[in-house]
Amino acid sequence: VVGLCNCQFAYVRRFDMESKDSVKEPYFADMPVQALTNNQYSCITVYRKHIYLSNHNPKTHKIERGVCIGQCFALASAEHYKSLMYPHIMNIIFEEFINEKNQYLFRECDKFQQLVSSILRDRVGKVVLIGNTLSRLCPWYEECGLVGAEELGLNETRVYNLEGTIIKVHRCD
Repeated sequence: VVGLCNCQFAYVRRFDMESKDSVKEPYFADMPVQALTNNQYSCITVYRKHIYLSNHNPKTHKIERGVCIGQCFALASAEHYKSLMYPHIMNIIFEEFINEKNQYLFRECDKFQQLVSSILRDRVGKVVLIGNTLSRLCPWYEECGLVGAEELGLNETRVYNLEGTIIKVHRCD
């Protein structure tokens, strides 16, 4: 667990409704928290859009928040994060960036790049986009110049270099 305080991440979803605490907490329910923290923490909780390693207190039956490891963001509200500081966030995860219903935000890729810029500022970090489906209508392929990404075979990776930004696209099971 040493160093987790400085390894915070941003957890991004498209809409405000998807970034609410009650919606996010079940996302982490199957994480092997005890194994990852050497039994120091037992679960992950979300409170006021902050993600914590936590413990269930058997005496009080309450959850006791420990180390803050992340924060939830809604891409639709990206403009609200611009003037704030996130000095400990070095990793950004955009979950469900491919949408089965093709419900994308207007200029979504630009909004995401602006959000990444607001969070990381002048620091170098890692950005991971996760999608559970394939869609030829996804604007990300064309917008980011990911030619042929939608045609990747199973467990195949393609690397793109876009003006100094390295993008790795991997199709997994």
